[in-house]
Order: sequence, then structure tokens, then C-alpha cells
Amino acid sequence: MNAFSMPERIETERLNLVQWRREHFEVVAEFNRDRELTRFVGGVMRRGDAFRAFLTFVGHWSLRGYGPYAVENKYGEIMGQTGLFNPAGWPELELAYDFARIAHGRGYATEAARAVRDVAAERGLTFLVSLIHPDNTPSVRVAERLGAVPANTIELMGAPVVRFVHTMTPAGEPGQTLDAEGH
Repeated sequence: MNAFSMPERIETERLNLVQWRREHFEVVAEFNRDRELTRFVGGVMRRGDAFRAFLTFVGHWSLRGYGPYAVENKYGEIMGQTGLFNPAGWPELELAYDFARIAHGRGYATEAARAVRDVAAERGLTFLVSLIHPDNTPSVRVAERLGAVPANTIELMGAPVVRFVHTMTPAGEPGQTLDAEGH
């Protein structure tokens, strides 16, 4: 097991961040059928491809000790996902977030991503990135609200992404930065 891990659950004022469960897959499949929601994250996926993406979320927890959380409102409805994302070949440990239409404009992405970032900092991480397509204005705004700073533009999955840097300072704790493989 990695030296770094995240808790199985994080609660905020309005949200519960939980590990993905089998019954969540239909929401992931629906999200990945929506052309508008997926235009900055690889595009529409067929059901089998969406299932493999879902397994990537689930597998993070087993293999890395952290991963994307399903974000539920207090009624148990999935609003989206956020968490630490770092599949094989990914350039850096990313604070990632994607939210369903029902959640847009309500501050859920900022609230959930802030909670993940803050818990990661409490556990000793000092550095994360968010990799955002330059035309994805809502995601750019979330990164800016979190205090992330645009550093440079790289290519990822055949498209340009702005590398937003989150620098965290855990109170009185020595920090750690995970390498590209999450170690």
C-alpha cells in the first residue's frame, strides 16, 4: 500500500464524497453519453468504454489508496465526481472534477474539490495540478476559486490543457509530493 492515502468518505456542509459503488455506474454511463458534458474530457463514450472509465475510478482506490469520489447531495443523488486522479501514464497527480448538469452553477464542484484538496493537505500533500482545456470556462473558474494558478499549457489526450497548480501548506506538517506514478 502507498504511504499516502485518502479517507473512504469526506463530508461537507452539503455533500458526501464517497467511493464509487456498482449502483453508481448508470450515472457514469449517462454522463458519458452527453456530448456537451464530455467535450473537454475525451468525448462521448459507448457503454463499454464508460464501464472501463468507471473501473479506472474504482481501481484507483485499490491500487493507489486514493481516487475520484462520487459526489452525492444529502439525498444520495450523484452530482458528479472529484478527487485525486492519476492513471498509468498521466503526467501528474491531478485534482480532477466533473459534474452533471443538475449540479452546474451551484458551487458543488468548488465545495467538493476544496474538501479533497484540504484533506490531501492535512495528510501531507503540498502539490496538485488540475489539467483543464482552455475553453472549459466553468472548470477554469473552479480552479481559480480554489486558488490554483495557471502555470503552462501541455498536450493531453491530443488536446491542449492548461496546467493549474495547487500549492498547499499543511499546518506544521512536512509535505510530500507524489511522483507521476502516485508514489
